[in-house]
Amino acid sequence: MQILYPFVGSVQQYFKEIADPDRYRPDHCPQCEARRPLTAHGFYSRTLVDAGFDGAIRVRRYLCRSCKRTVSLLPEFALPYLRFGITVISLFLVARLLQGATLSAAAMAAAQVAMPYQRGQFWVRRFHRQSVLHSRSGRMVAGTEAGRSLRISTSGVRAGVWKRVRQPADRRARTRLGAAGKTAGVVPRTAGL
Repeated sequence: MQILYPFVGSVQQYFKEIADPDRYRPDHCPQCEARRPLTAHGFYSRTLVDAGFDGAIRVRRYLCRSCKRTVSLLPEFALPYLRFGITVISLFLVARLLQGATLSAAAMAAAQVAMPYQRGQFWVRRFHRQSVLHSRSGRMVAGTEAGRSLRISTSGVRAGVWKRVRQPADRRARTRLGAAGKTAGVVPRTAGL
């Protein structure tokens, strides 16, 4: 299991602070809820591309003596299961979605000149998929830009919670003729929001 912990600073500062196993030690196990501190259990390496850094970082692991499972403390600037850091992804999404830049221009804004366009498309698709999931749950956020309401905050992106306000009711719902073409019903549009 991975826990994102709030780390403020550069990757170089992270290297200095991660050496101390007691610095961010969890006081209980998030999996079995045992109320005893976890034991330091070494590190694992993962690659990270962030603003001004492209290389491997060490991620601290802890072991729960009760359930015998490990917990990794991942710094907030490194998103789980993604090689690219929060800064690069957010710069790309702001340029692409809020400023309307092309994929290649958005990649240049994120300092990723040689980035394949498929990666940018993946980030945009993931953003849209997450926004549809969160708009269905009824969460609303404020702010509009070019007919779309978006909020890209660092805390939201870190948690993988990218939100988009629902479109007006007339754009969300589409009329569709019935099977025989005689009846019309309003069907909520779920794909493509």
